[in-house]
Amino acid sequence: MRKILALVTVLAVVALAGTTAAFAEERIAGNSILLSSYQEAVQADNSLTLADDDACIAASDSCEMLYQYCGPRWTVGAGAVIKQRNDMPKMMLAQGAEGETMSSSDIDVDWGSGPWLELIRHMDCGWDLEVEYFSIDNYTGTAEAHDSTPVSPTWYWGQFVFDDLYARYSNDLKSLEFNLRWPLCDNGNLKGIVGVRWTELNEELFTRVTLVQGPLIARQRGMLSLNNNLYSFQLGAEGVLWEPCCQFRVEGLVKAGIGGNHMNWTLRTNGDLDTRLWDDKGKCQSAFVTEMALMAVYKPCCNVKVFAGYEAFHLKEVATVYVQTKYDSNLDHAFYHGVVLGVEFSFGNRGCGTPCESSFACE
Repeated sequence: MRKILALVTVLAVVALAGTTAAFAEERIAGNSILLSSYQEAVQADNSLTLADDDACIAASDSCEMLYQYCGPRWTVGAGAVIKQRNDMPKMMLAQGAEGETMSSSDIDVDWGSGPWLELIRHMDCGWDLEVEYFSIDNYTGTAEAHDSTPVSPTWYWGQFVFDDLYARYSNDLKSLEFNLRWPLCDNGNLKGIVGVRWTELNEELFTRVTLVQGPLIARQRGMLSLNNNLYSFQLGAEGVLWEPCCQFRVEGLVKAGIGGNHMNWTLRTNGDLDTRLWDDKGKCQSAFVTEMALMAVYKPCCNVKVFAGYEAFHLKEVATVYVQTKYDSNLDHAFYHGVVLGVEFSFGNRGCGTPCESSFACE
């Protein structure tokens, strides 16, 4: 009986080995065909000119579809964001006997700029893991007033006659997000996005007043600092809106997130008159983050993408300096918009797998 069992076991092992070897040969042959097709598509995409539109589009489609299961492993991107802060509320900084002496509208804030960075890990079937970061930390503006009329500075009670009134506003914006992207159609031209985002918005308003009372000259300073940390969950989509040929396309992107905002609010006054501190820490509030972009993309080859376009970024339910009082932190919104530009480079061969099926086909 044992000899019979041993003989059956040996026969089963031999049969399994033969089947595995046959499957491996078939899989290797299939992968070789896919890899050869991918390489041919890349070569065609790199060698064709814009004059041969039909062949160019065919090569591009082949490249995009094969990219889902026979493409690079990594993509890195770097660029810059150049944005302007809009819709800033008006706040009176000093009021005289005849009305307003200085307000926030007198502070001219220029455009801000900063780096944009991206890292993508490509997986099978067109699924991606993405990390994206940008920051803008050079929004500044100043204003000055010179007069000799009684005013009430924002940061102190009472009427004073001033010689000089100086104000400086600054803010910085940072964003870090982790996303999972997946294809919604078989050619990869539409992808869904789900992820988390951290956004930080810091604002400061500094004022200095030189006060004159008879022979006495005194200086009083005020600093209002606000810190917003938003932690949000987001959904979105990105896709190709228009593609006249394989080397040029227009892409769109939209993301919307909801989460919590942890705010720190600090107001300090100091100088020759006295020193005071109002401090309100640890306030939490629901907040919303929205991002939209429209990009023109040029692809000299399958592994390189150069892009530039318009992007809008909106924060809702955040604390900003121009809507605050001495005793409470009020909520407002912050809207940034401008230009984003950069370049992406893909590298690393993840090998060829089996073709993947998606939810529906895209033209």
